[in-house]
Amino acid sequence: MKILFVSFEDSFERNIISYLSKFSEVQVSHFKDVMQFVGIPFNAVVFGPGPGHVEEYLVAVDFIEVLYKKKVPLIGICLGHQLILHTLFNGAVVKSDTPAHGKRVKLIDQYGSLVQRYNSWTVKLNESDDSSLVYDENGELAIYVSSRVLTMQFHPESVGTNCPNQYFQKIHSFIVHNDNDEIESKWTLQS
Repeated sequence: MKILFVSFEDSFERNIISYLSKFSEVQVSHFKDVMQFVGIPFNAVVFGPGPGHVEEYLVAVDFIEVLYKKKVPLIGICLGHQLILHTLFNGAVVKSDTPAHGKRVKLIDQYGSLVQRYNSWTVKLNESDDSSLVYDENGELAIYVSSRVLTMQFHPESVGTNCPNQYFQKIHSFIVHNDNDEIESKWTLQS
């Protein structure tokens, strides 16, 4: 298995790459250099966390559009979540009502999972497709899952997330199921 990790120069990305490396070869590319990877086959592309607003990363937006047309599974974490949902599903990236930098929030899922947020922005989706959505206790979109897209508006690798290994097992499962053209209908975790 081979994953491309798109770097936005975030201090947490090494931890994410470390988790991904447990089940896949990971190649890292700076966001400004991603278009050189258009013709190279990857099992998935992970768009990592980073500072700023999606409008500052237009080359990544172009890359997301190309990958989606090629049916490459896309995974987004924090900024990556915002970029993918903004690009593919016209998600509005707006100031969060509850900015959180290093704050734990509870997910509204069957387990009440605790995750660590580091963001001032949130995504508001105008329409829903065949996706599964999980919100946090503040009513902000925390997880988006559809047939070829998995995004999280939190840091699954963070010490403040109560079950990081399970999130990365789910990421691995998402990629494997995409290779087999099947996806779980529900995306939940045990706490």
